[in-house]
Amino acid sequence: MRDQDRYDSLIQWAWENAAHAYQFDQSVDWRLVKCQIRAESGFRPEAVSPSGARGVLQIMPGTWGEGFEADAFNPEKNIKKGVDYLGRLWAMFKEEQGVEKWCYALSSFNAGPGNIIKSQAFLKARGKPTTQWRWIKEVLHHFTGNKNAQETTIYVDKIIRDYVRETGLSGFLDILSPALYDERL
Repeated sequence: MRDQDRYDSLIQWAWENAAHAYQFDQSVDWRLVKCQIRAESGFRPEAVSPSGARGVLQIMPGTWGEGFEADAFNPEKNIKKGVDYLGRLWAMFKEEQGVEKWCYALSSFNAGPGNIIKSQAFLKARGKPTTQWRWIKEVLHHFTGNKNAQETTIYVDKIIRDYVRETGLSGFLDILSPALYDERL
């Protein structure tokens, strides 16, 4: 079994629980989280980021809450906690639809939901659309700084692009903003 496939059943189980709890739409499936894990840790349960995020889904102590020190490196608990958190983020965005909503959830996972919400408010104040990822990408640097905004943009783009490769959904890119499948990534 390939390293990248060893968590498939765990991811599917966590996804099904979150999908039921948060009533996910059908625009993506559990393989989105598999692609997220690839981007976060390369499937390494012992991964630690410079900012202190841990485990396969690189969860921060404040996001995890109680039990972080004991359980963050446990793949089963990390995946369950991370998928539930992704589900909560997905549910926060009420006006976004389909893949755009998943881009908002993923960017919130990476940059923090407050920064995405501030970006939306910034766009709204300027009469710009607030429900399209391509617009958030344009203004995120105002709230996270250039380096972090670029990191978040690359993170989301990579996950979406890997998801398209993983699923073979050639028509999937048609519903994305062109910036999401920039060939440079």
